[in-house]
Amino acid sequence: NKHHQKKLEVLFEAAMFGVPYSAATENHWKKLGFQGSDPSTDFRAGGIASLDIMIYVAHHHHDVFHAALKHGRDYGFALLCINLTHRVKKHLRMAPRTARQKGKSSYLRKPCPGRVMRHFSHAFASYTFFFHELISLCVEISHTMWLMANG
Repeated sequence: NKHHQKKLEVLFEAAMFGVPYSAATENHWKKLGFQGSDPSTDFRAGGIASLDIMIYVAHHHHDVFHAALKHGRDYGFALLCINLTHRVKKHLRMAPRTARQKGKSSYLRKPCPGRVMRHFSHAFASYTFFFHELISLCVEISHTMWLMANG
């Protein structure tokens, strides 16, 4: 849809590749960490919220965003944001469980305890971009760990 395309354009422009969005190639999208020439196909798990997170990181955490782009395809910034958004939403009970997930349990699928969720609910209510900052922090930690592992 046009709204999502506009958001992709904002993300693309934040990457400052020096070419207009209309000239985006598969290599540009892969450098951002998408799997191919059509980034919209990568959003299945994280949904549009993960695109919002990428834009937020690009605009509010420039250093992490541009450091990730420096490593290009090897890093996978977009896929990292998509997966983190999906996992955190699921853990905080913000994402519905699919029929395939029902009945399965693991530490990754188990939602956070109610008392923790009440704390997060208060934080969400008092700070508009709390979720964005939470994911941004996860991205930054993941980036630091990736650098330690890959030099």
